[in-house]
Amino acid sequence: MRPLPTLPVTSSDPIAQWSSFHHTIADRPVAAYLAPGAKGLPPGAAGAAALARDLNAILAYCMADPPERLCTIGARWSLSNILDPSNVILDPGVWNQIVAVDAAWLTQEYKSDAAPRGGVPVVVQGGTNIRTLNDFLGTYNLALQASGASDGHRIAGCIATGTHGSHLKVGAVHDTVLGIYLVTGPNEAVFLQPSRRRFTSDLAQWFQDGTTLATRDVADDDMFNAAKVALGALGFVHSVIVEAVPLYQLAGETFARPLLDEDVWYVIETLDTSRLDPRPSPDFFTVVFSPFAPDGSDGCYATLLWKQPPSQPYTGPAPVQSAASTDLTRLLSALIPVVDDGIPPGLIGDVVASQTAQQYKAGPVAPEFPGTYFGPTSLPEGDGRSSEVVVDHANARAAVKTIINTLQAEGNARRHLLGGIGVRFVPATEALLGMNLHAMNTYIEFPSLDSADTTAIHKAVWDALRKANIPFTCHWGQEYGMDAQSIGAYFGDRVERWKTARERLLPTPQARAVFSNPLIVQLGLDSSAMTRA
Repeated sequence: MRPLPTLPVTSSDPIAQWSSFHHTIADRPVAAYLAPGAKGLPPGAAGAAALARDLNAILAYCMADPPERLCTIGARWSLSNILDPSNVILDPGVWNQIVAVDAAWLTQEYKSDAAPRGGVPVVVQGGTNIRTLNDFLGTYNLALQASGASDGHRIAGCIATGTHGSHLKVGAVHDTVLGIYLVTGPNEAVFLQPSRRRFTSDLAQWFQDGTTLATRDVADDDMFNAAKVALGALGFVHSVIVEAVPLYQLAGETFARPLLDEDVWYVIETLDTSRLDPRPSPDFFTVVFSPFAPDGSDGCYATLLWKQPPSQPYTGPAPVQSAASTDLTRLLSALIPVVDDGIPPGLIGDVVASQTAQQYKAGPVAPEFPGTYFGPTSLPEGDGRSSEVVVDHANARAAVKTIINTLQAEGNARRHLLGGIGVRFVPATEALLGMNLHAMNTYIEFPSLDSADTTAIHKAVWDALRKANIPFTCHWGQEYGMDAQSIGAYFGDRVERWKTARERLLPTPQARAVFSNPLIVQLGLDSSAMTRA
């Protein structure tokens, strides 16, 4: 590796063994872990200018010949190889400022569109943690419209991998993004928004003035919709504009039913929730399945939630007390001590079912702020594995039953998923590589504690879906069962449109080599012919 340039405000340290949070990427040697701002920053505009100078120097270094791939990390939560680094890691944590967009910079068309929902555009720098964002918005009586199941990720990584939730009316987190500010090279930045502008050119000028980076103001649908789920491959995500809404609380009910309860299956298939609760039009609907639940016992837990005005002033979550980590992290955390005690294989299914029943209870869900309900995870580092598939909602019933049957068959073969199944529903996106491309989409997650059997179990599920002729894709940030052919079949012309947008944003092979990663190479999404480390 070539010597690094002088970086006045950025620390650079070698790491002998770098790992992602879940250790699906483990013990990678990293020559330079770069942390801008770690050496201290002057106050105000001088600090922003110092950061821009160091970022320019880093990008110029990486784009020299031969190019050096730059891995920009979020919270290290992704389980796919999107985070597999080469020699250089950039930690963007210093970019963590939040500020409302000046109302004078909003177009009249956007104002008219946002008024019924009380939309408030907020600039969120890419290194901002979701919990920090929730707390900031809450103090101003605002909230995110959609969320992942927990709050530890950073906003840039959150949207880059398509993080979602189960909001029946809004979409995934990336569907609440109104604009994106990308740094694509030394002193080269672009502010992206749709062709039907939400913002005047004053916002792009504000970014340029604040960062000292030459900034283009681009209103282009394909470029914007490519950047909403960018897979870390379209540039450095400096900031995003998120539309917040007036603060609300979530309240509703969890229903515990047998695994094959026909009312629950009817709701999954139709999204008509009246068989479970007569109240119309819930905002959130999720189901957790316990695939090893004994016949006649509770084996599925359906939760319906409605938004309501706050009944109290905003308070943030207590540490590690999320009300409902719908990615099943509470269940996985509870399983760790009992599995570590060495359960005989024949009892593992019973223990998993028992722990699931203890973690998910029927009854009312008291009003909770979204930042509390989707709050901190309790899963320790290095213990989790997970895959999540996404299907057209028309295939929801067949896909969920296929996965349950496969996991039960794997259990009978003494390969047990050490977790449950989470099922969520998300409406359509315009993001080119957003997983929620159908009118309604069903996400089916099967997380587990790490075990020697997890990879084989994931593969068995993917193979079973293919055998059943159920088209699916996988969550970009989880363990992956796709290849270039299957991505093309699922996303259609969106793949080529995304690649074209990437070439427009990163027009040189060097730039595309810098903003690459093993996932997009594996899936044929990287059009650069250059060889990367």
